[in-house]
Amino acid sequence: MSENTALTRDGNDLVNTISPELFTQDMTIAKYPISLVLVGERFKIKSLHGSDFIKSTSVKEIDLRENELEDLDGIGHFQTLRKLVCSSNRLTRINTINDSLPLSKCSRIIHIDLSDNQITIFPDFSELSNLQTLNLNSNKISSLEEGNGWKKLQECSKLTNLSIGYNQLNIDENNYQVLESTLNSLTRLSVLELQGNTFWDKNSSEIRAYFISRYPKLTMLSNEKITPVERTSNISRNRTGSWPNASSSQSGNEK
Repeated sequence: MSENTALTRDGNDLVNTISPELFTQDMTIAKYPISLVLVGERFKIKSLHGSDFIKSTSVKEIDLRENELEDLDGIGHFQTLRKLVCSSNRLTRINTINDSLPLSKCSRIIHIDLSDNQITIFPDFSELSNLQTLNLNSNKISSLEEGNGWKKLQECSKLTNLSIGYNQLNIDENNYQVLESTLNSLTRLSVLELQGNTFWDKNSSEIRAYFISRYPKLTMLSNEKITPVERTSNISRNRTGSWPNASSSQSGNEK
């Protein structure tokens, strides 16, 4: 039986698709790769189509950071996938044109990193019941109400790490229930990143205190560990569930 290995690429040639000629390994030896790693701008991979020459039943990890992917069409070939990293690409959407989710066939996946792309609508990951880590930092998501993706994230009950920082979200007293309706359902969530959004940057200290009081299972919030002192000082805060008022923080700073 051929040995498990990782398929990687050496050299500096630019390519657009994944093909057998892309790899330095003998494909008879690397017949059952565990991971597929093509990282770096020198590749400029634009599509996953054509990658079905790789034996999909063994691939557990795909890392295509810093390429030029505009969609994930073709990823469904890798049904045993556990980890997908496609950060720093040109992704604007995850669903196909007919609104199906290529990742839906990857039911075993537990880690998805789509940070630093151009995604504008929160994608629908509801069919990925084993998902534990989701990174959508540094995209262009401005609303959680557009589409059904955010609401359906409630179905990812195993999610422990969620990163939606550095987007364009502006949460306030009029729509914060949309944010919380999903967070309240993610009972295993321990790491949450919200920093870099408009609402967080306007009033970070008050909003941090709010989330610490509302979600006692969080251990890390916006890339900072929650300290025992923070936990204790905010344990009885905001029991009414009211969203922090930006003016209260400003007036407190003026005193």
